[in-house]
Amino acid sequence: MARRGATTVLQEEINNNEDWTKVMEHQGMYVIEVYAEWCGPCTAMTTYLKKVKMELGNESLRYAIAKSDEINVLERFRNKSEPHWMFFFDGKLVKVIIGADASRITQSIVEEFDQYVKYKNGEIYKEFIPISKVTDEEKKRLMEIENYQKQRSRKEKIIRGLCCFYFLTFDIVCSILLAHCLSICSLQSSKINK
Repeated sequence: MARRGATTVLQEEINNNEDWTKVMEHQGMYVIEVYAEWCGPCTAMTTYLKKVKMELGNESLRYAIAKSDEINVLERFRNKSEPHWMFFFDGKLVKVIIGADASRITQSIVEEFDQYVKYKNGEIYKEFIPISKVTDEEKKRLMEIENYQKQRSRKEKIIRGLCCFYFLTFDIVCSILLAHCLSICSLQSSKINK
């Protein structure tokens, strides 16, 4: 418990491989938000994290933010604009959530913490995920991004095609009008010359 007047840090900062190793050696459940330096951590979640921490009131629940730019095991998270939330039991990965859906993340923290307590008491077995493995959540997100890009590419091709069609049509119409105007001018000038 913090001394009166002292400030308590809600989230530890993990900035390099050494920091990462130290955190992974700690006992407890860690929820680590992974972010890229250019994007920054999701500050909007701080209020929700505080609320869950106060409700659970257990020192075994810890939060951290990890800047993926300088941490080797987090290389696949670099250049991502969405926060990635990693859940660890005593330094072993159990879950990854992508995005900033506050209700989903807070619900997952509560559920996973309940699982952590049962795991520590020997009531359940928990299967861990190798840190290098791309999780189902990540695969799903990659497919969504890929599908979005394909749809966007199709729409852009259609728009480019329509633009070319309209420019071509406009060009033809202008040519016809120009030819028509020239013929009218030619007729007018031949009438004037007579």
